[in-house]
Amino acid sequence: LWSELVKMEPNDDQNWSNYAIGLSSRKRFEEGLFAARRAVALAPNSAVAHQSLGKILHGLRRSNEAILSFRKAFQIDPSIKELVTELTMSVIYASPTAFEAATQIKNIAAQHFSNIIQRDSHIIARKTKFKIGLLSGDFRRHPVGYFLSPLLPFFKRDQFTIYAYSTQ
Repeated sequence: LWSELVKMEPNDDQNWSNYAIGLSSRKRFEEGLFAARRAVALAPNSAVAHQSLGKILHGLRRSNEAILSFRKAFQIDPSIKELVTELTMSVIYASPTAFEAATQIKNIAAQHFSNIIQRDSHIIARKTKFKIGLLSGDFRRHPVGYFLSPLLPFFKRDQFTIYAYSTQ
């Protein structure tokens, strides 16, 4: 179906992106790579086109290139929720050590959540405080603690009350 659509409308970047993802789901990554690159060429400012290219590159085990595509998509449209997961998976595959992966993922998470907090500041500006409860056995020397620590400064004390409960 998508192959017919790209023949009928060869300048439609969304059709090329969808075609690339369809090929990817059938593990036809080399063909998908052509389609994804065509989508990016047609719409260089399309987060979806860059996301499609990242998925194909990840499937080809070209994680460093996938990271660049996912970062570009994230830069264009940080509201695409799947990007954080896709970028994280590529970082894990590309990183030589667990520590390096954890450091990069922590920075990705901090950027993602700071974008959400800035985007939703009109909601946060209400008069009553938000109450946030955290429950974990892994607040200390553990990825949960490492990922959580850079996020906490974004929560202003006059707007949020945070309760953290350790199960340890």
